[in-house]
Amino acid sequence: GDKRVVKLYLKSKETGKKFASVDFVFYNCSVHQSCLSCVNGSFPCHWCKYRHVCTQNANDCSFQEGRVNISEDCPQILPSTQIYIPVGVTKPITLAAKNLPQPQSGQRNYECVFHIQGDTHNVPALRFNSTSIQCQKTAYTYEGNDISDLPVDLSVVWNGMFVIDNPYNIKAHLYKCYAMRDSCGMCLKANPRFECGWCVQEKKCSLRQECTPPESTWMHATTGNSRCAHPKIIKLYPETGPRQGGTMLTITGENLGLQFKDIQNGVRIGKVACIPQEEQYISAEQIVCRLNDATGYRVQEAQVEVCVRDCIHQDYKAISTKAFTFVVSRTHFPPDALLSLLFPHPAATTDSFFFPVSVFHTRAAFHGAPVGRNEDHHRRKPPECRQRRVRQDRTSFMPL
Repeated sequence: GDKRVVKLYLKSKETGKKFASVDFVFYNCSVHQSCLSCVNGSFPCHWCKYRHVCTQNANDCSFQEGRVNISEDCPQILPSTQIYIPVGVTKPITLAAKNLPQPQSGQRNYECVFHIQGDTHNVPALRFNSTSIQCQKTAYTYEGNDISDLPVDLSVVWNGMFVIDNPYNIKAHLYKCYAMRDSCGMCLKANPRFECGWCVQEKKCSLRQECTPPESTWMHATTGNSRCAHPKIIKLYPETGPRQGGTMLTITGENLGLQFKDIQNGVRIGKVACIPQEEQYISAEQIVCRLNDATGYRVQEAQVEVCVRDCIHQDYKAISTKAFTFVVSRTHFPPDALLSLLFPHPAATTDSFFFPVSVFHTRAAFHGAPVGRNEDHHRRKPPECRQRRVRQDRTSFMPL
């Protein structure tokens, strides 16, 4: 730190006991390496901005106008718009500042220093005035395609080693449009300030100038009507659910709309609607929907279908490779209901029992044993039971 505390005691010569004490504080302004650190301390230190030193004696400063006593007068970089730099593109960077000193005769000009993955890159800078500085046109890069954007530390120096304060820790963001954005949806949901768009013909995420003309082949999210073709369903969870509805189905994939309204009315299982939940929607990647009642839908399996905005064009429709299976939940067969099925049907003879055909078509398991289809059920019955056929009316009841 910038101080040392020494305690002074008064001690009785006769008794040898300490009876009074006082703290002496010694401070050293020169330990401060920046203007803000110097003037915001607890002691009366002064910053000499042309010498870039902190001192307790204001007369040590070479120029009277170079003396700084309050933080407002310190040279410093100010927050402005975020700095986004695409890799490989030559681009100047303008920074807002205040109180930037004008280098004197014999002093070196300004530089911007970028600290990228452990390496230091010095770029010449131009001081426009005391409130603005520009890092000159330079192309930047970083290693790895598994990093879509990389925040890097940025410093402004002058006279070789005089660092301008950066109290807001302003960073530059380097980015690659194509990194981790292999699909149209992932590309268009990137930060709009990245200015990334989908190059349709080349099927890659890129800047406008990197896409082969005509410009109509480059699509950007800010156009408002952008829609990614060829949506794809990769995974369903769960893959089964009761006909009574209520199942929360999670659909993950690619190009599943850019906004919730794109898929709001476009999800169904077979002919049964599945209602998307806006709070669980992840742009382009995930849809969570609640399955409607399907008791009137007489199929056991159906594929999941997602349409982006409309189902007219096949290029904007995704159909799952796996089917969703409707099952009869155990909760819909309480013990009393199961026992009632063992008693004679009211319209049958005393030695005949009737079960709904749908019971034998279900895949639901009771006590771990799957219920077979009705033809398997026939094979397991004794011959005399199969011959005692009383009736089979329109309600599709079959004798046990």
